[in-house]
Amino acid sequence: MSASDNQQKPITITSNGQSEDFDVVVIAAPPKGLIGNIEYNNAEKAAFEPLNHYYFFTTLIRARKPDQRRQQLFAVADFKNDLTERIQGIREEWNAHNDYGYIPDDTEFTVYTVYQQSSPKDDDTADTIEERMRKIRNKELSQNPWDLGTVGEDIKILKEWGQWYFPHYLYTEECADIKHLWEVEKFQGQNNTWWVSSAAAGFESVLSVFQYGELVAPRFKEKHPDLNTKIAIVGGGPAGLLWGAHFLKEYTNITVYESTEVVGGKSCTVNTADLGLVNTTETLCELGTCYMTKVAYKPLYDVLLKFDTENSLLGLGKSPKFMPRKFDFHAEWRGVVQFNIDTQKKEILDFNEWAAHGILDLAEQAKEICITYKQVHQKYFGDRRPFPENFTASEPTMKISFADFLHQKGLSHIIPVLRYAYGHQGYGTLETISAFYGLLWVTPELFSGAVINTLEVHIPLWHYGHPSLAYAFAKGWTSVWNSLKESIIKKNGRVLVNSPAKIVRNN
Repeated sequence: MSASDNQQKPITITSNGQSEDFDVVVIAAPPKGLIGNIEYNNAEKAAFEPLNHYYFFTTLIRARKPDQRRQQLFAVADFKNDLTERIQGIREEWNAHNDYGYIPDDTEFTVYTVYQQSSPKDDDTADTIEERMRKIRNKELSQNPWDLGTVGEDIKILKEWGQWYFPHYLYTEECADIKHLWEVEKFQGQNNTWWVSSAAAGFESVLSVFQYGELVAPRFKEKHPDLNTKIAIVGGGPAGLLWGAHFLKEYTNITVYESTEVVGGKSCTVNTADLGLVNTTETLCELGTCYMTKVAYKPLYDVLLKFDTENSLLGLGKSPKFMPRKFDFHAEWRGVVQFNIDTQKKEILDFNEWAAHGILDLAEQAKEICITYKQVHQKYFGDRRPFPENFTASEPTMKISFADFLHQKGLSHIIPVLRYAYGHQGYGTLETISAFYGLLWVTPELFSGAVINTLEVHIPLWHYGHPSLAYAFAKGWTSVWNSLKESIIKKNGRVLVNSPAKIVRNN
């Protein structure tokens, strides 16, 4: 045995009382989740300390179905409740996954996903946050406009799902919470450490961590060409599994550490058919990762379906103009909660009518609108995804809100659509997030789809085809992540759940 064989490897991971040495560590967990489990150097501290992570909490409930059929087709959003711990969204799940038909008449109950988010206090833990949000949720559910019932009686809690969430980038003169993206790129690979979570990618979507992986993986392979390099991946969410199964698919010595009992991170698919419920709709429910758009997400889902070969795309939200004539309801009805100053009460508005305000008058200019947005986006972001290579070129977008930015660029008419896309999805309000953050998520592909789909619900734009508004996986996101997990195991890798990792960098 040579002297080099006795040398300690650069990385030591300790989990559940067992320590093991590795050549390199890939950190796919949020910085918030690593507190106390890694010693940051000065550059890493400067990059990560300004970030204010949020907490994402969803609840799957069983409750009465709405009495009126049209109200069965709803996803209620209250934009002002974003990050306040109050209920910001409720989605009825049966119609979210079934385009045609109302809830069967002989079915009394259905299932709903309830969304809440928190901007935690310094001394908050996941337990203290969830305790507060449960109290708020139980109180507000009984005040829902459709009278779903009372928690513990008509309303039954089926599952709760909480996760630390990625940073929401506010607009400030200092740009402190955005600059870290380029700082992380500078120290990628130093100390045999690679950072690939959504905090490094710039956005929480699976697409963003996939795009970021495409940027960083070639650098990793250049620095670590030996395919038997012993690699630890900390975090078994989408980023960690994509790296273990796809980006590093040629590497044969990979161990994934996941602190919870399941892989998939924020993703959580529940099949209500497995819950033993009586007189209740049966459907797949997504408590975390939900939908994709067909064009922007194609590179990602093409990769994922190679692993999960029995899964497929499920088109959701087709315009009623493309449905069989026997269905006379407006299948794309979605509720937006707006406070009525005159009545001092909340009103539920039809999202399509609300979002289309200002767009319908410009229907003939739809193509020009999309071209304008693409040109604006190109000016500040260039062609690179998920975020631009040049900090200086994009810096002006960090010091202005997305709403003001769109007004300045003559794109005010698209604000209602984007307000729903951001507010209802939990990404913040257009008046508080930076334009950089808005542009990061709303690529020209997503923007064009939003304009076209909004118009399509109201007028026949036959030359655009008949797309669905969104897509999901027919067998759910959890099926996808489990297939990546199995792929890692098949190539002699390990995926260790219930295994929080403490990282020591020996150099």
